[in-house]
Amino acid sequence: MASSWIIIVGIFILWVILVFPGNLWIIVIFIIGVILAFPLAILISAGLGWLIQLIGIRCPSCRKRKLKCYSLIRPTHQPSRSFYRCENCGARYKSVNNRPWGDASSPEYDKYYESGSLYKKRGR
Repeated sequence: MASSWIIIVGIFILWVILVFPGNLWIIVIFIIGVILAFPLAILISAGLGWLIQLIGIRCPSCRKRKLKCYSLIRPTHQPSRSFYRCENCGARYKSVNNRPWGDASSPEYDKYYESGSLYKKRGR
């Protein structure tokens, strides 16, 4: 499959070199490369995000990949906070500004694990 794409691209480049005189073919190939680079970058980024969701985040307690985000808070002038719960062992964790996991098992954090929206606004 990959080799057929290489052959197609090679034939296309050869055609561009023969059709466009002088150094114009370099400009045409550059423009086509720029046009294809953006969708390819988006596709790779989306694929990596999907892969991370599929694999999951490893729980610090039981080491299973069952840690799920329950609340994500990104206020304007305060540190962002994320709250996670392991679907395997039930352990609860918080992450502040992507620092190492902190304990979120006390009752003061119960409000972040209630059912509802994943994204909460400041002051709620």
